[in-house]
Amino acid sequence: MVLAMIECCVSDEAIGSLVRVFRESIIQFKTDRYLNSKALTDSSRSRFLIHIMSSTVDLSAFPTAAPAAPSAEIRYADVAVTATAKEFKGVYRDDKQCHEPDFINTLDRAKDAGVSKVMLTGMSLSDASHNDSITKQRPAQAYYTIGVHPYHAAELEQGGKAYLAELEQKVKNALAQDSPHIAAFGELGLDYDKEEHASKDVQKKAFVAQLDLFVKNQWDLPLFLHCRNAFDDFVEIMTPYMEKLPRGGLVHSFVGSASQMEKLVSMGFGVSVNGFSFQTTESLEMVSKVPLDALQLETDAPWGELKSTSEVVKQYCANARPLPASKKRDKWDAKCMVKERNESCTMERVALVVAGLKGVAVDEVAEAAWRNTQSCTLSFIFKMTFDLSSVPDYDDLPQVEGMPKGCTWGLFDQDGKKDMVGTLNFLTPEVVRNAALGVKDGISISLNWPLNAMTKLNVPGRAVPEHKVLYIPESLAGLPFEQGKSWDDEVSFNTQCSSQWDSLCHFQHQDSGLAYNGANPDKKLLSVDSTDSNTMPTLDHWHSRGCIAGRGVLIDYAAYAEEKKIEFHPFDGNRITVEDLEACAAYQKVEFQPGDILLVRTGATEVVDRMDPVGLGKMMAMKLSGLDGSEEMARWMWNKRFAAAASDSSAFEAFPPLKPDGSIGGMKDLVCGGRLLIVTVLHVYCLSLFGMPIGELWDLRKLAAYCKKTKRYSFMITSTPLNQPGLIGSPPNALAIF
Repeated sequence: MVLAMIECCVSDEAIGSLVRVFRESIIQFKTDRYLNSKALTDSSRSRFLIHIMSSTVDLSAFPTAAPAAPSAEIRYADVAVTATAKEFKGVYRDDKQCHEPDFINTLDRAKDAGVSKVMLTGMSLSDASHNDSITKQRPAQAYYTIGVHPYHAAELEQGGKAYLAELEQKVKNALAQDSPHIAAFGELGLDYDKEEHASKDVQKKAFVAQLDLFVKNQWDLPLFLHCRNAFDDFVEIMTPYMEKLPRGGLVHSFVGSASQMEKLVSMGFGVSVNGFSFQTTESLEMVSKVPLDALQLETDAPWGELKSTSEVVKQYCANARPLPASKKRDKWDAKCMVKERNESCTMERVALVVAGLKGVAVDEVAEAAWRNTQSCTLSFIFKMTFDLSSVPDYDDLPQVEGMPKGCTWGLFDQDGKKDMVGTLNFLTPEVVRNAALGVKDGISISLNWPLNAMTKLNVPGRAVPEHKVLYIPESLAGLPFEQGKSWDDEVSFNTQCSSQWDSLCHFQHQDSGLAYNGANPDKKLLSVDSTDSNTMPTLDHWHSRGCIAGRGVLIDYAAYAEEKKIEFHPFDGNRITVEDLEACAAYQKVEFQPGDILLVRTGATEVVDRMDPVGLGKMMAMKLSGLDGSEEMARWMWNKRFAAAASDSSAFEAFPPLKPDGSIGGMKDLVCGGRLLIVTVLHVYCLSLFGMPIGELWDLRKLAAYCKKTKRYSFMITSTPLNQPGLIGSPPNALAIF
């Protein structure tokens, strides 16, 4: 066999011709950039090692600035690494053993580079046991897929039913482990660039056979997909399966056009990119247009290396951190990279190129990719969402030093990074999907009271909203261009003046002075310019996880009390106990589920709107009906695994509070009481200790009417607070969807 070393600058068309001419040879083809290596790269053990670099990439249509260096706390998940590749065994293109197997060493370098999660791709059945053994050595970092790559489709055809049965059993065994590390089902799909491994027909049969197996078993896994030079057939085969998939999927190492990418995204797939995606102007355009909410990142190591001579690297990686030292394979050192072999520790450069092409910060790209991987593949793979059944009950929560019983600090932390969203972690992809399945009527109901609804009460410390209307020709007068008839406006308001979410910084644990997860907020820390620099658990962090989407449950206690002739008024200071809530739920035929958002109607906002003499008189007495502020109530709320809770009252819990001796207290007892009292206040329990957001003054009357009409008291709920760094409170912008 001939080994050719060719150095030149050629066009795209010439590259394609050379690919065909040298198809049967092992060629290391060097020019100024990677180009069309997709046609030469073989994921099998005999993969061609061809690095095609050409000066023909046109970057003129893309931003020119190199993204700034990423923050110190940036995190990556590399969703495609072939740990079974012979290069990680120390064997290279001449099949000579140059050094000992060293894949585990690459995981150390990956972790040092911020790559805390790595997915090991399965090419064939023989890969599964090897990858599983690696995950057992690195259970917090490494996960794997099981499936048959199109290059190995002939194995499935030759093995027939026995091969397929073995594949099925391997997946079942992996899922049955105490701590499953199977990541996804795959890699499966089509690759028409390498028909010498398997013909188109053989590939299509293997693809369909695996999809049928997957759908039959309804494995709770995402698909890990391959599509190379086979787009039309890929879409045609996948389309009838889309409604049958228990989860979505990821098309990895995508190098197609922007229109093809958009089609995949419209089908519900995520798209991951790597060095091979930066080789043509067409694929660069595709990368620049991948929506951030569909993007995932990978290295495709040991292949897909981004050379320092690459135009995209020179333009966009100027601020990249230095890579670890590297040595040639015959000078191998366990502490060093191997020259011309890619590793997960280069992930930052992939992110920088994507950020450069998009003209956004690399932190934004990395966090979006992490979030997408978490909600798509990583939702099962990397255990970034929680098995709600494994969360300790209230009485089993581990003791946090210096804090009272019921403190959950640290429970949701990941990889040494403090959690910022508390019980919103209970809104797992499964919870969200199940909530969406409950949408039948196509009816949405706003849960937001008007911003100015409390203006008539002149509540102390709550500035009334100011709405300023701007006629643009007046507000922009003096500018050197004429303004047409148009309008803007400005609104200034206190975030507690109407329907609201309280952030986890709103009310602190009074004895320690600390907010959720040990945060110690002050004006400086809360006056930040970006969420990336925000170390306080405020509402802007919700946007990093998609805010709130889940199943809402209404407990219409006002209607229940009226029906059952229970003496109750929103402004009588009535205490709704755990027993009351359970009785109302049973009456409404509601069964709580982990991850629910609890809504409790007292009728308070309706009394304020009416402003009748009786209601006004009761309001003047400063008594508020609400949930009983007791440890029993806190225990119940935690054990139900509510993701959040809200009501239409202005305090959520009953006021005035009870003193430790059972007598009625006042405001000072709520805010300044001693240790025994303050831990019985739900604001402290929910916001400070649990990390459970509280909503107040929600408008629940229309929701209650529709629930009564349909006899359905559960629904999908969405809520998106304002995205302002350091925001302590916000209108919920909430909808109930039936």
